[in-house]
Amino acid sequence: MGFSKPLPASGRGLERGQFIHSKLFKHPLTSDPAYVVILLDMSGSMRKKDASRVKKIDGAIRAIKEFIKLVREKNLPVHISLVPFGESQIAKDNYEVNQEIIAKNFLPANSPDLDKRVADLASSPTNAGTNLYNPLKEAVKYLGDNSEELTRQANSSNDLRKDEPQIPPKLAVMLLSDGYHNSKRKTEDQQFTNLEKVFKKYPTVRVYTLGYGESLKQLRNRATNCNIPNSWLEKKQAVDLIQSCKLPSGDIFNYIVDQPRLKQIAELTGGISKFPQDANEAVKSLETFFKALREYELQYIQPNAVPAEEYQVQVSVNSSNRELNINAKPVNIRMPNISFYKLPLFPDRLFILKLTLGILGCGILWFKRWSQQLKTEADRWI
Repeated sequence: MGFSKPLPASGRGLERGQFIHSKLFKHPLTSDPAYVVILLDMSGSMRKKDASRVKKIDGAIRAIKEFIKLVREKNLPVHISLVPFGESQIAKDNYEVNQEIIAKNFLPANSPDLDKRVADLASSPTNAGTNLYNPLKEAVKYLGDNSEELTRQANSSNDLRKDEPQIPPKLAVMLLSDGYHNSKRKTEDQQFTNLEKVFKKYPTVRVYTLGYGESLKQLRNRATNCNIPNSWLEKKQAVDLIQSCKLPSGDIFNYIVDQPRLKQIAELTGGISKFPQDANEAVKSLETFFKALREYELQYIQPNAVPAEEYQVQVSVNSSNRELNINAKPVNIRMPNISFYKLPLFPDRLFILKLTLGILGCGILWFKRWSQQLKTEADRWI
């Protein structure tokens, strides 16, 4: 990253500055820590086979295994909570999701217990109904409510000075489902509105959605007497509309993936949505989610910056090990005309406080004397 001197008064071209070496940064450029909740759909439709004739639950488990493998290969500081979800009146088929369960299942990505957790879910029954919104709400609330504690845990091994800010971990929820929200379907709009409020309350939590199965367009084409326009299939009402269609064999309810809502959920939270149709695509989708977790931001403060002056910024990526030597196009940045500085408590802010209280006190005394004078004059005329 390079910076130039300010533009001279004559307005000639910017002079190129020296590149900033890594030693000027306080910390080496390592991946940020992350806490990831993976929500796995355990509904009955997950027993159905995908386009490659693989059971969707098996394809989802394979994708999760590959995701964990990628994290381990890169030795990333990631903690994962793998949580199944699904509603059923039968206890063994019901998968409740609450913050206590999410916290209990958080494990470092390199923990052998995580492998056991994946293996247990692979052999667990998939007979539940689909409730997407409550598990999502609980996961986002857990990460958002505990962000300070998770930040403390993530920085506990870092050698930070007391005056250095802690590095906040990335907070993410990955939703793997092959269906749509069918819990109290008549109030779906209100339930989604409540979910949106949770997203807005915790903007640092991103949700990545994976809708596993046929697209609504493919499902419509496979159904009989199903004349729904393409434009309607992109709207939130598409799920309810397509339920009236019939398949030559099988129940259409087992194949509906709510692409509009899953896409909307990801967009609202700054996440990514993917809609794989087979196990290989599911693996690639989680690879994309993995890459998104590795995004990071560099911040640099220009020393002795002068308001209203222009500086040239250039970002360079150099790595001999990876044979990288990339130079971005220089960009001119003008410093704002008005600068704000945090005043020290002593003596500046204390002086301002005393001055404010003094002016306020004088105003009160003047008002009191003025009101007494008015009262005296009024009594004189009565």
